[in-house]
Amino acid sequence: MSEAEGLSAMNQGLCKQKHDVIQFIKLVMLLLSVLGVGCSKTSDTSGPEPSFFKRLPKSNQNNVWYKETNSPTAIVFVHGILGDSRDTWLYSRNSQPVQYWPDLLANDPAFARVGVYLGGYYTSVDSQLYDVTDAADELFAALKRDRVLDRQNILFVCHSTGGIVVRYMLYHHREEFYSSGGIDKTVGMLLIASPSYGSKIADIDVIRYLTDQFNNRLSGQLRWNNEFLKQLDGNFKDLVHFKLVPHLVGREAVENHFVVHRKWLPLFDRHLVVEPESAGRYFAHQVRLRDTDHFSAVKPDSREHPAYELLADFFRDEFRGMEIERAQDKLLQLKSQLMQLYGLYEASGTYGTQSEAARQVTLNAEPLGKEILRIDDDSLGAGFVIAKYEYVCFANVLAASLERRPDPARSLAEDALDAASRALARRKDILRAAEQGDLKARQIEAWLNAGEEANRLRFLMAVAHAIRARTGIEGARRDVLETLQEIDPSYLQRFPAAVHPDVGRVLRQMSGRR
Repeated sequence: MSEAEGLSAMNQGLCKQKHDVIQFIKLVMLLLSVLGVGCSKTSDTSGPEPSFFKRLPKSNQNNVWYKETNSPTAIVFVHGILGDSRDTWLYSRNSQPVQYWPDLLANDPAFARVGVYLGGYYTSVDSQLYDVTDAADELFAALKRDRVLDRQNILFVCHSTGGIVVRYMLYHHREEFYSSGGIDKTVGMLLIASPSYGSKIADIDVIRYLTDQFNNRLSGQLRWNNEFLKQLDGNFKDLVHFKLVPHLVGREAVENHFVVHRKWLPLFDRHLVVEPESAGRYFAHQVRLRDTDHFSAVKPDSREHPAYELLADFFRDEFRGMEIERAQDKLLQLKSQLMQLYGLYEASGTYGTQSEAARQVTLNAEPLGKEILRIDDDSLGAGFVIAKYEYVCFANVLAASLERRPDPARSLAEDALDAASRALARRKDILRAAEQGDLKARQIEAWLNAGEEANRLRFLMAVAHAIRARTGIEGARRDVLETLQEIDPSYLQRFPAAVHPDVGRVLRQMSGRR
C-alpha cells in the first residue's frame, strides 16, 4: 500500500468514526427527548395548575372525547410511537404544564362547535409484535365505538407514526369514510413530521440493534424505504389519485431542525428525525414549521405557533365553508319534507283528522321539527338561522294543530312560540347591523323583507296562541289578537287568519264577547 493510499484509508476511517460518534450522540439526544429528559414532556404540577390540567387524560389513556358536541365536524388527534394523548400535545415550561393543544383548540372561537377527540393506540418499548396494523385496528374500533365515524367531517391531526397508522386505517377501511346519513364525508389529514417513507434515524445501527433486541415490530416498520411502508405508500397514493375516499384533503408539514438545536453549533441540524422527502408525499404543498423540532412541532404554546396556524388555515380553507354549505343543503332538504307534510295537513282538512294524511302529519311533524332544530346554528349563514327556527316553529304548529290531547298540544305550541321568538330575535340583530352600515346584513335584510318572514312568523305565533287557548291557557286568546295586530293587513288579506280552525274559533269567541 502506498503512502497516499494509507493516508486515504486513515482519513476514511477517521470520517467513519466521526460519523458514528455524531450518530450516536444524536441517538442519545433523541432517546432523551423521547423519554422526557431535557424537553417539555412532563406533568409536574408543583406550581399553579393551569385550567385544563384536571381535564387532561391520564398517561397512556387514549380514545376519549376531549370536547364532544353535536357539530357534524370532529378533529381527531393521533399521537406517534412511544407517545400518548397526554404528553404528545402538552407544552411545558420549566417542568410546568402551560398549554395543551386540544384545549387550546377547544377554547378557540374559530372552532367553537367542533368536537375534539383524542385518538391513539398502544405503543411501548416492549410492545413487541403490536404493529401498525394492530394500532390502526385499535383506532378504527374506537372511532366507531365513540361514534366519531358518524360525523360528516373528520379532520385527523397526526404526529409522526400517527400519520402512518391513520393512512393504513383509511386505506383498509375506506368504505367507512364515503358518507354519513346519505351525505358525502369530508376527510382531512394534517400530517406533521410523519415518516411516510420511513425515518433514516431508525436505520442507525444502535436503534436497529435495540429494535431487534426488544422485538419491537412497530419501530422496525419505521426504517427507511422498508417493504411495509413502500406498499402503504403506493396504496395511499392510489387512494388519493383515484379518489377512493371521494373527499379527502390534506396538508403535510415537517420540523425545521433536530431535537438538539444550538444556533452556533449546527453539527446536529444536518439531519432531521423525519426528512422532508419522507414527510411530504401526497398533498400539494409541504410546510416547514419554523423553529420546531420533531416534538415541539406538535406542542403549541399559543395560537401563533406555526402548527396551530397551519391547522387553523387548513380548517378555514377546506372545512368551514363546506360545513356551512352542507348544513344549508340539509336544511333545505328538511324544508322540502316539511312542505310535503303541509300538503298532507291541507288534505286532512278535506278528509278529516282520522284520515291517513292526518296520521302521517301527527307521526312525522314533531320529529321533523326536532331534526331541524339539531342543525348547528354556527354551521348556517345568518339568514338560514332565521329560516331554521321558522321551520321548527312551522313543524310544531302542524303537529299541535292535529293533536287533540291538551298537554301534548300545549307543549308543541310552546315549542313553536320559542322557535318563533328566536327567529325574530335573530332578525332584530340583523336589522340593527344593517342600520349600522353592515353590507352583508343589508343584503340579508332585503332578502328577509322580500320573503315576508316577520309576517309569517307572527301568523304562526297567532296559531300557536290559539292552540294554547284551546288547551285552557288563560290570556291566550288575548295573545292571539295582539299578535294578529302586529301583522301587515295586506298579508292577512291574502292569508286570512280565520282559515285556521283554532284561530277562527278564538276570533268568533272574542267577537261574541264584544
